[in-house]
Amino acid sequence: MAIKVCKASAHGLGFLYSPLEDFDSAAKVPVWVIQAWDWILNTEAGIPCDLPPWFQLPAMMRFTITTTQVLKVLQTRQRDLPYSERAKPFNFVSSPLIDRLNGHPVGIDQKKFMLIGPYSSKPSEWFDLQYVNIHDGRSYRLGKPGKRMPYEAEANSYGDVVERYRWHRESKSLAPDGNVCTHQTHGLLQRNPVDAYYLRYIGKEADRRWEQGEDISILDTFTLEYRPNETEHLTIDPDLQIRICEWSIRPLASAAGVSTRTVKAAREGKRLRQSTIEKLEKALRSGLPLKKTRTRSAEIRFTLDDPE
Repeated sequence: MAIKVCKASAHGLGFLYSPLEDFDSAAKVPVWVIQAWDWILNTEAGIPCDLPPWFQLPAMMRFTITTTQVLKVLQTRQRDLPYSERAKPFNFVSSPLIDRLNGHPVGIDQKKFMLIGPYSSKPSEWFDLQYVNIHDGRSYRLGKPGKRMPYEAEANSYGDVVERYRWHRESKSLAPDGNVCTHQTHGLLQRNPVDAYYLRYIGKEADRRWEQGEDISILDTFTLEYRPNETEHLTIDPDLQIRICEWSIRPLASAAGVSTRTVKAAREGKRLRQSTIEKLEKALRSGLPLKKTRTRSAEIRFTLDDPE
């Protein structure tokens, strides 16, 4: 007995670059997605199934150069190349999905490590490409599993991603018993009711970027939130308002290089320029001997509706 996949979804897998060129026009997905689901379903059912040959390849993402940070890193290393061979805005780059547990080179800051390299549609070339860390501009190569040197990086394989997808926890539904789904949940799931206690207006740009193109900025987890009386140049920072009320006005104003009136405005939750907020944040982080006040958090006045 064998399971035949009639319709496959690329949800949760579509962020990866296709390791195969073939596309199934009937199912409207790349062939590798069908093969992935075929392996998952047969494995769960206990039916023998051969591993797809692309399981051993490094999981690769493809992005376009849309940020000056990435372009600057590439162009700095390509300054001696002819202009026609240098990276340009909206060119494609390859980015391996680094193993978070043990895929980083020895001594590297894991929070500041993301590799990009020349775009190649040939998986056989991916291990031989030279990649650059966009945070420090240093070059690295991918080591093969079991043969990686300490100074090399190691990417998750496509097989690693598909294997973990078997244990993907469904957050949008409830388990058959009505409880929250876990990694071991199986069976017919239930609908998950949602109760809205208050409203927060956020942008959907982060989700739409996945649909609109292979933009490297989709890796940024920042979510845009719209607040009352907020504009492009003037913004409100409730978190800063809470922290700033713990310090005396005059010492903080002096440390930040702003007026006492500005500090009072921040304490009252009024709109400020982003540059002013950055000055206040820097002063709070500087560790200067600022004098704390005895203001209790319950006494802080908010200009926004507090859901609590």
